[in-house]
Amino acid sequence: AELRALLDTGDDELAEIIEIRLTREKSLARTARRLGEELAETVAEQLAQSTEPVVDAHWRERDMGFLQRVAKTLADTAPDKGALLTSESEADAVFVVFAGADSGLDLDVVGPKIAEALGGRGGGRRPIFQGKAESMRDREQALEILRG
Repeated sequence: AELRALLDTGDDELAEIIEIRLTREKSLARTARRLGEELAETVAEQLAQSTEPVVDAHWRERDMGFLQRVAKTLADTAPDKGALLTSESEADAVFVVFAGADSGLDLDVVGPKIAEALGGRGGGRRPIFQGKAESMRDREQALEILRG
């Protein structure tokens, strides 16, 4: 009875309505994923155009996957750059440090220092070091470490 009320349908149409909604939900999830990937690529392309050797960006409510996509696109478009990419939500704070192949940055050195500055931990291998942080309160200090 509760399902009929929620879906505003009778017993004979219940399964069909649920199937339609599940199909629609999967389609919307694919669309959202594709748009997220396109947004990450666009952001990376804009960051790559900067004249600064180290770029940074911060977002609210983005996941680690988004930050990783931005960094992977930077690897293809800006091998001479370094980047600090961060996101914070009520649930957590995440970061990605990108060190392009031609950036001159030693990721094994700066990655752990940035994690420590952010009160977090992380790991990775060139060109990406990623992790979780307590907060982004000391983000500027982390950025200064990357800038050297």
